[in-house]
Amino acid sequence: MRRIILNTVSFTGNVFSLKALIKLTQKRSIFLLYHTVNDIPPPHIKHLYRPRTAKEFITDIDYLSRHFRFVSTFELAHENSKEGRPLLHLSFDDGLKECYDIIRPLLLQKGIPATFFINPAFVDNKKMFHCHKASLLKAAFKKNSNLLYDNNNLPISTNEFQKEITSIKGFSEEYYNSLALQLGVNFEEYLQQNKPYLNLQQIKAMQANGFEFGGHTLTHPLLINLSEKLQQTEILDSIQWLLENEITNSNYFAFPFNDIGIGGELFTKINTAGILQTFGTSDMKEDSFANHHHRISFEDSNNKAVVLLKQALFKYFLLKVIGKNKIVRN
Repeated sequence: MRRIILNTVSFTGNVFSLKALIKLTQKRSIFLLYHTVNDIPPPHIKHLYRPRTAKEFITDIDYLSRHFRFVSTFELAHENSKEGRPLLHLSFDDGLKECYDIIRPLLLQKGIPATFFINPAFVDNKKMFHCHKASLLKAAFKKNSNLLYDNNNLPISTNEFQKEITSIKGFSEEYYNSLALQLGVNFEEYLQQNKPYLNLQQIKAMQANGFEFGGHTLTHPLLINLSEKLQQTEILDSIQWLLENEITNSNYFAFPFNDIGIGGELFTKINTAGILQTFGTSDMKEDSFANHHHRISFEDSNNKAVVLLKQALFKYFLLKVIGKNKIVRN
């Protein structure tokens, strides 16, 4: 209920100017997250979130360029955000092919840096992210009127399917494969025909263009569901893959889904292992680890950047007033 009230009140932010809100919040660095840009969301994305269209993305970038200075992850540690225009850091998660086909040329044309966080398991389209599988299953389910059955051969209700299939809290390869068989979905065939992810050659080309890359775990799990040992393996092995493939500036990491419940001990260990900058998804909140940055997303909305940014800033201000604007790691 408190979150609903907070989100509702955040709309009040639109009555202020952007300059006034930045002064009010004293936010000198903004971190922005996207996944993809696509005019017609493909089946593996369509039932997960609404991406920005190319026109919307260009409008976002053009507006933000007038008010912020875009910086790379490397520059974050070396730039003084207290002087001049506030800084804006742009990043993209999951390593989708549109990063090369659509986003790369747009950013190159405008001279804007960005960091791309990738999952090595999906590079070269060797494997499919389970949420992308879930979206394919939902697409097939909408066209299929037959009953579905779970692993115990019990009927699955429509509501249960819609709620559970894209849940980030649990994932069973066996369950997904059973549903795919019933719905006539072939994950491997989809991978080979559509190639939704970046390949290594494209990553190398983007690196040559000056873009940065970071780890996003090997397979994109919800880390809080894993043991601490597996959490470290997923994180550090994704970085190691980048290093082994000579993807430089790769000691950056973005948490998949979110970092809710992740304790300070894990942050300390991965920082000690050489990860210099990390990124979360808790909008504009501060963090007890100064090199951990929380990002806001403009996806799942058709509002303009000015509206979304003002609302996010005002929401941060309200949280700051009640002392809830910082995540403290135990």
